[in-house]
Amino acid sequence: SITFNNPGAQIVGTPLPLVATSNSAVGSTGLTVSFASTTQSVCTVAGTTATFIASGACTIQATQAGSANYAAATMVPQSFTVNGEAQTITFPTITTQTVGTPLTLAATASSTLAVSFASTTQSVCTVAGTTATFIATGTCTIQATQSGNSTYAAATMVPQSFTVEAEGQTINFPTIVTQTVGTPLTL
Repeated sequence: SITFNNPGAQIVGTPLPLVATSNSAVGSTGLTVSFASTTQSVCTVAGTTATFIASGACTIQATQAGSANYAAATMVPQSFTVNGEAQTITFPTITTQTVGTPLTLAATASSTLAVSFASTTQSVCTVAGTTATFIATGTCTIQATQSGNSTYAAATMVPQSFTVEAEGQTINFPTIVTQTVGTPLTL
C-alpha cells in the first residue's frame, strides 16, 4: 500500500516536493513511489516535484509498480486547490485636483497585469478607462483593482481619496480713465 498525504492548498509558481511511502519490506525504505499529474493544465510533475502553473484543482497520483516479491500497490490520488500567486497594486498618492481639469490615472500591479479604476464618488468625480474627470468640489475616491487571471489571484483593492477644488477664476476690470461729473459710465 501507499501512504500519500494530501499537501493542502498550494500557490501558482511555488514548487512542492512530493513525499509518499510504500509499506513493502525491501530494505528499510520500501519500494520507490512514482507520481503523475492528471491535471496538466494546472499542475505538472517531474520526478518528485510538483509545479503549479495555473489556479484550479490539481490531482496527483502516487503509484508503485511492485517488484518480484510485491504486487503493484493500489494507486492513491490526492486532489487539492491551487490558488493564484499573490499580487499587489502600487497606486501613487493623488494630490488636490481642480474641477474641469482631467487627470490621467496610473497604477501598477506586481503581476504586470493591467489595473482598472473606478470612482466611488460619482457626484464629485467620474472615471472612464484611465481618465478621471472632476465635476464638482468635494472629496473624490478612486479605487484601483486588478482581478487576477489563471496565474495571479485578485489583488487587494487600493483606494485614493483627495480633495477636488473649484476652478480658479479671474476678473478682468480695465482701468477707468478720467471721467467728468454728471456723465454716466457703463461698466
